[in-house]
Amino acid sequence: MFDGTKFNSSFERQYFNFENRLGKVETEESFDQLFFDFDDRLYPWTTVYRYMLFMSLDDDIQLMVGIGQKNIPDYYINGSKITFGSSPPDYKVGLSYWCHSEDLIHKTKNEVIRNTGDKITSETLHFQRIDEGYILKIDEMNTDLKIKEQDGHDFLRFKFIFSPFYRCNKYLPFYGTILGKKTKGIAIMQKVNINMPFIPWVWGRSFFENGAQLNFYEPRVLVPLYKRLNFQIDGEVYKFEKSTKIEMISGGKYPSWKLSGKTRRGEELDVDIKSYAHICNNFETKRTCFSYSEYPSKVTKLKFKKGSKTITLDDLGNGATNCENAHYTKKI
Repeated sequence: MFDGTKFNSSFERQYFNFENRLGKVETEESFDQLFFDFDDRLYPWTTVYRYMLFMSLDDDIQLMVGIGQKNIPDYYINGSKITFGSSPPDYKVGLSYWCHSEDLIHKTKNEVIRNTGDKITSETLHFQRIDEGYILKIDEMNTDLKIKEQDGHDFLRFKFIFSPFYRCNKYLPFYGTILGKKTKGIAIMQKVNINMPFIPWVWGRSFFENGAQLNFYEPRVLVPLYKRLNFQIDGEVYKFEKSTKIEMISGGKYPSWKLSGKTRRGEELDVDIKSYAHICNNFETKRTCFSYSEYPSKVTKLKFKKGSKTITLDDLGNGATNCENAHYTKKI
């Protein structure tokens, strides 16, 4: 029975990537200290964003909650003007969430968050630290989730000129109800403090019932800066650094992805992913519009070759995938 204990919250640390050369990958601060801290210094170009994505392993349900902080007078999310403010313990934020089950629910709100150090509440949501992990409640969506704590988190901090950047992630099992339906799966919890222009990207992550994980990432400035493709199974991470292919294929209602590569030791990976929904968030200032698309998806083919052994989807159990494509649609 799935309980999430095979998932590694420190997965990101285990493989080389370009970002890890830029700064620290360890911190004395706990994930909770970072996540529940709403007093980051906000320059006019700063974005602080908390992201919680819940991917069911029982069915195709996915739920995302996003909480954004900025220090800018004219800012729009999905066409709605968002204002920001700080009067601790109250903070005015941009709040967006979407849920895909049989249909798509997508809402953008401008709400006051009350943060008491281990609890975040607003008119819409209730998120709280408890001994066993966390709870999330969204009454208007009949959602009540328990998120199980596990050791470890992935952390990265560096400076862009004089401004800091940090990112902190956790990958935790959850169970409960979404839209009144009982479900269980994997939650991605993230806080990002970014003090530079967004760099467009293609990204995706898959989790499987037996604990295997797949991720890919390709940041782009006109052309790809680098490609990252990794697969973890049975506690070992395989980095596909040779002949790496990350291809997003448009056409039809939703896009698909083809991934492939070889490790330096000769292992091979071949993956097909097909999306089944599309959620787009547009973040707009007077000068720019950054379009951030998420695609709930399914891995339709996976073949991992290691010597004479071949692992396929049949060996991994149920899975859940989310892919992203983010880019500018307006800029000066």
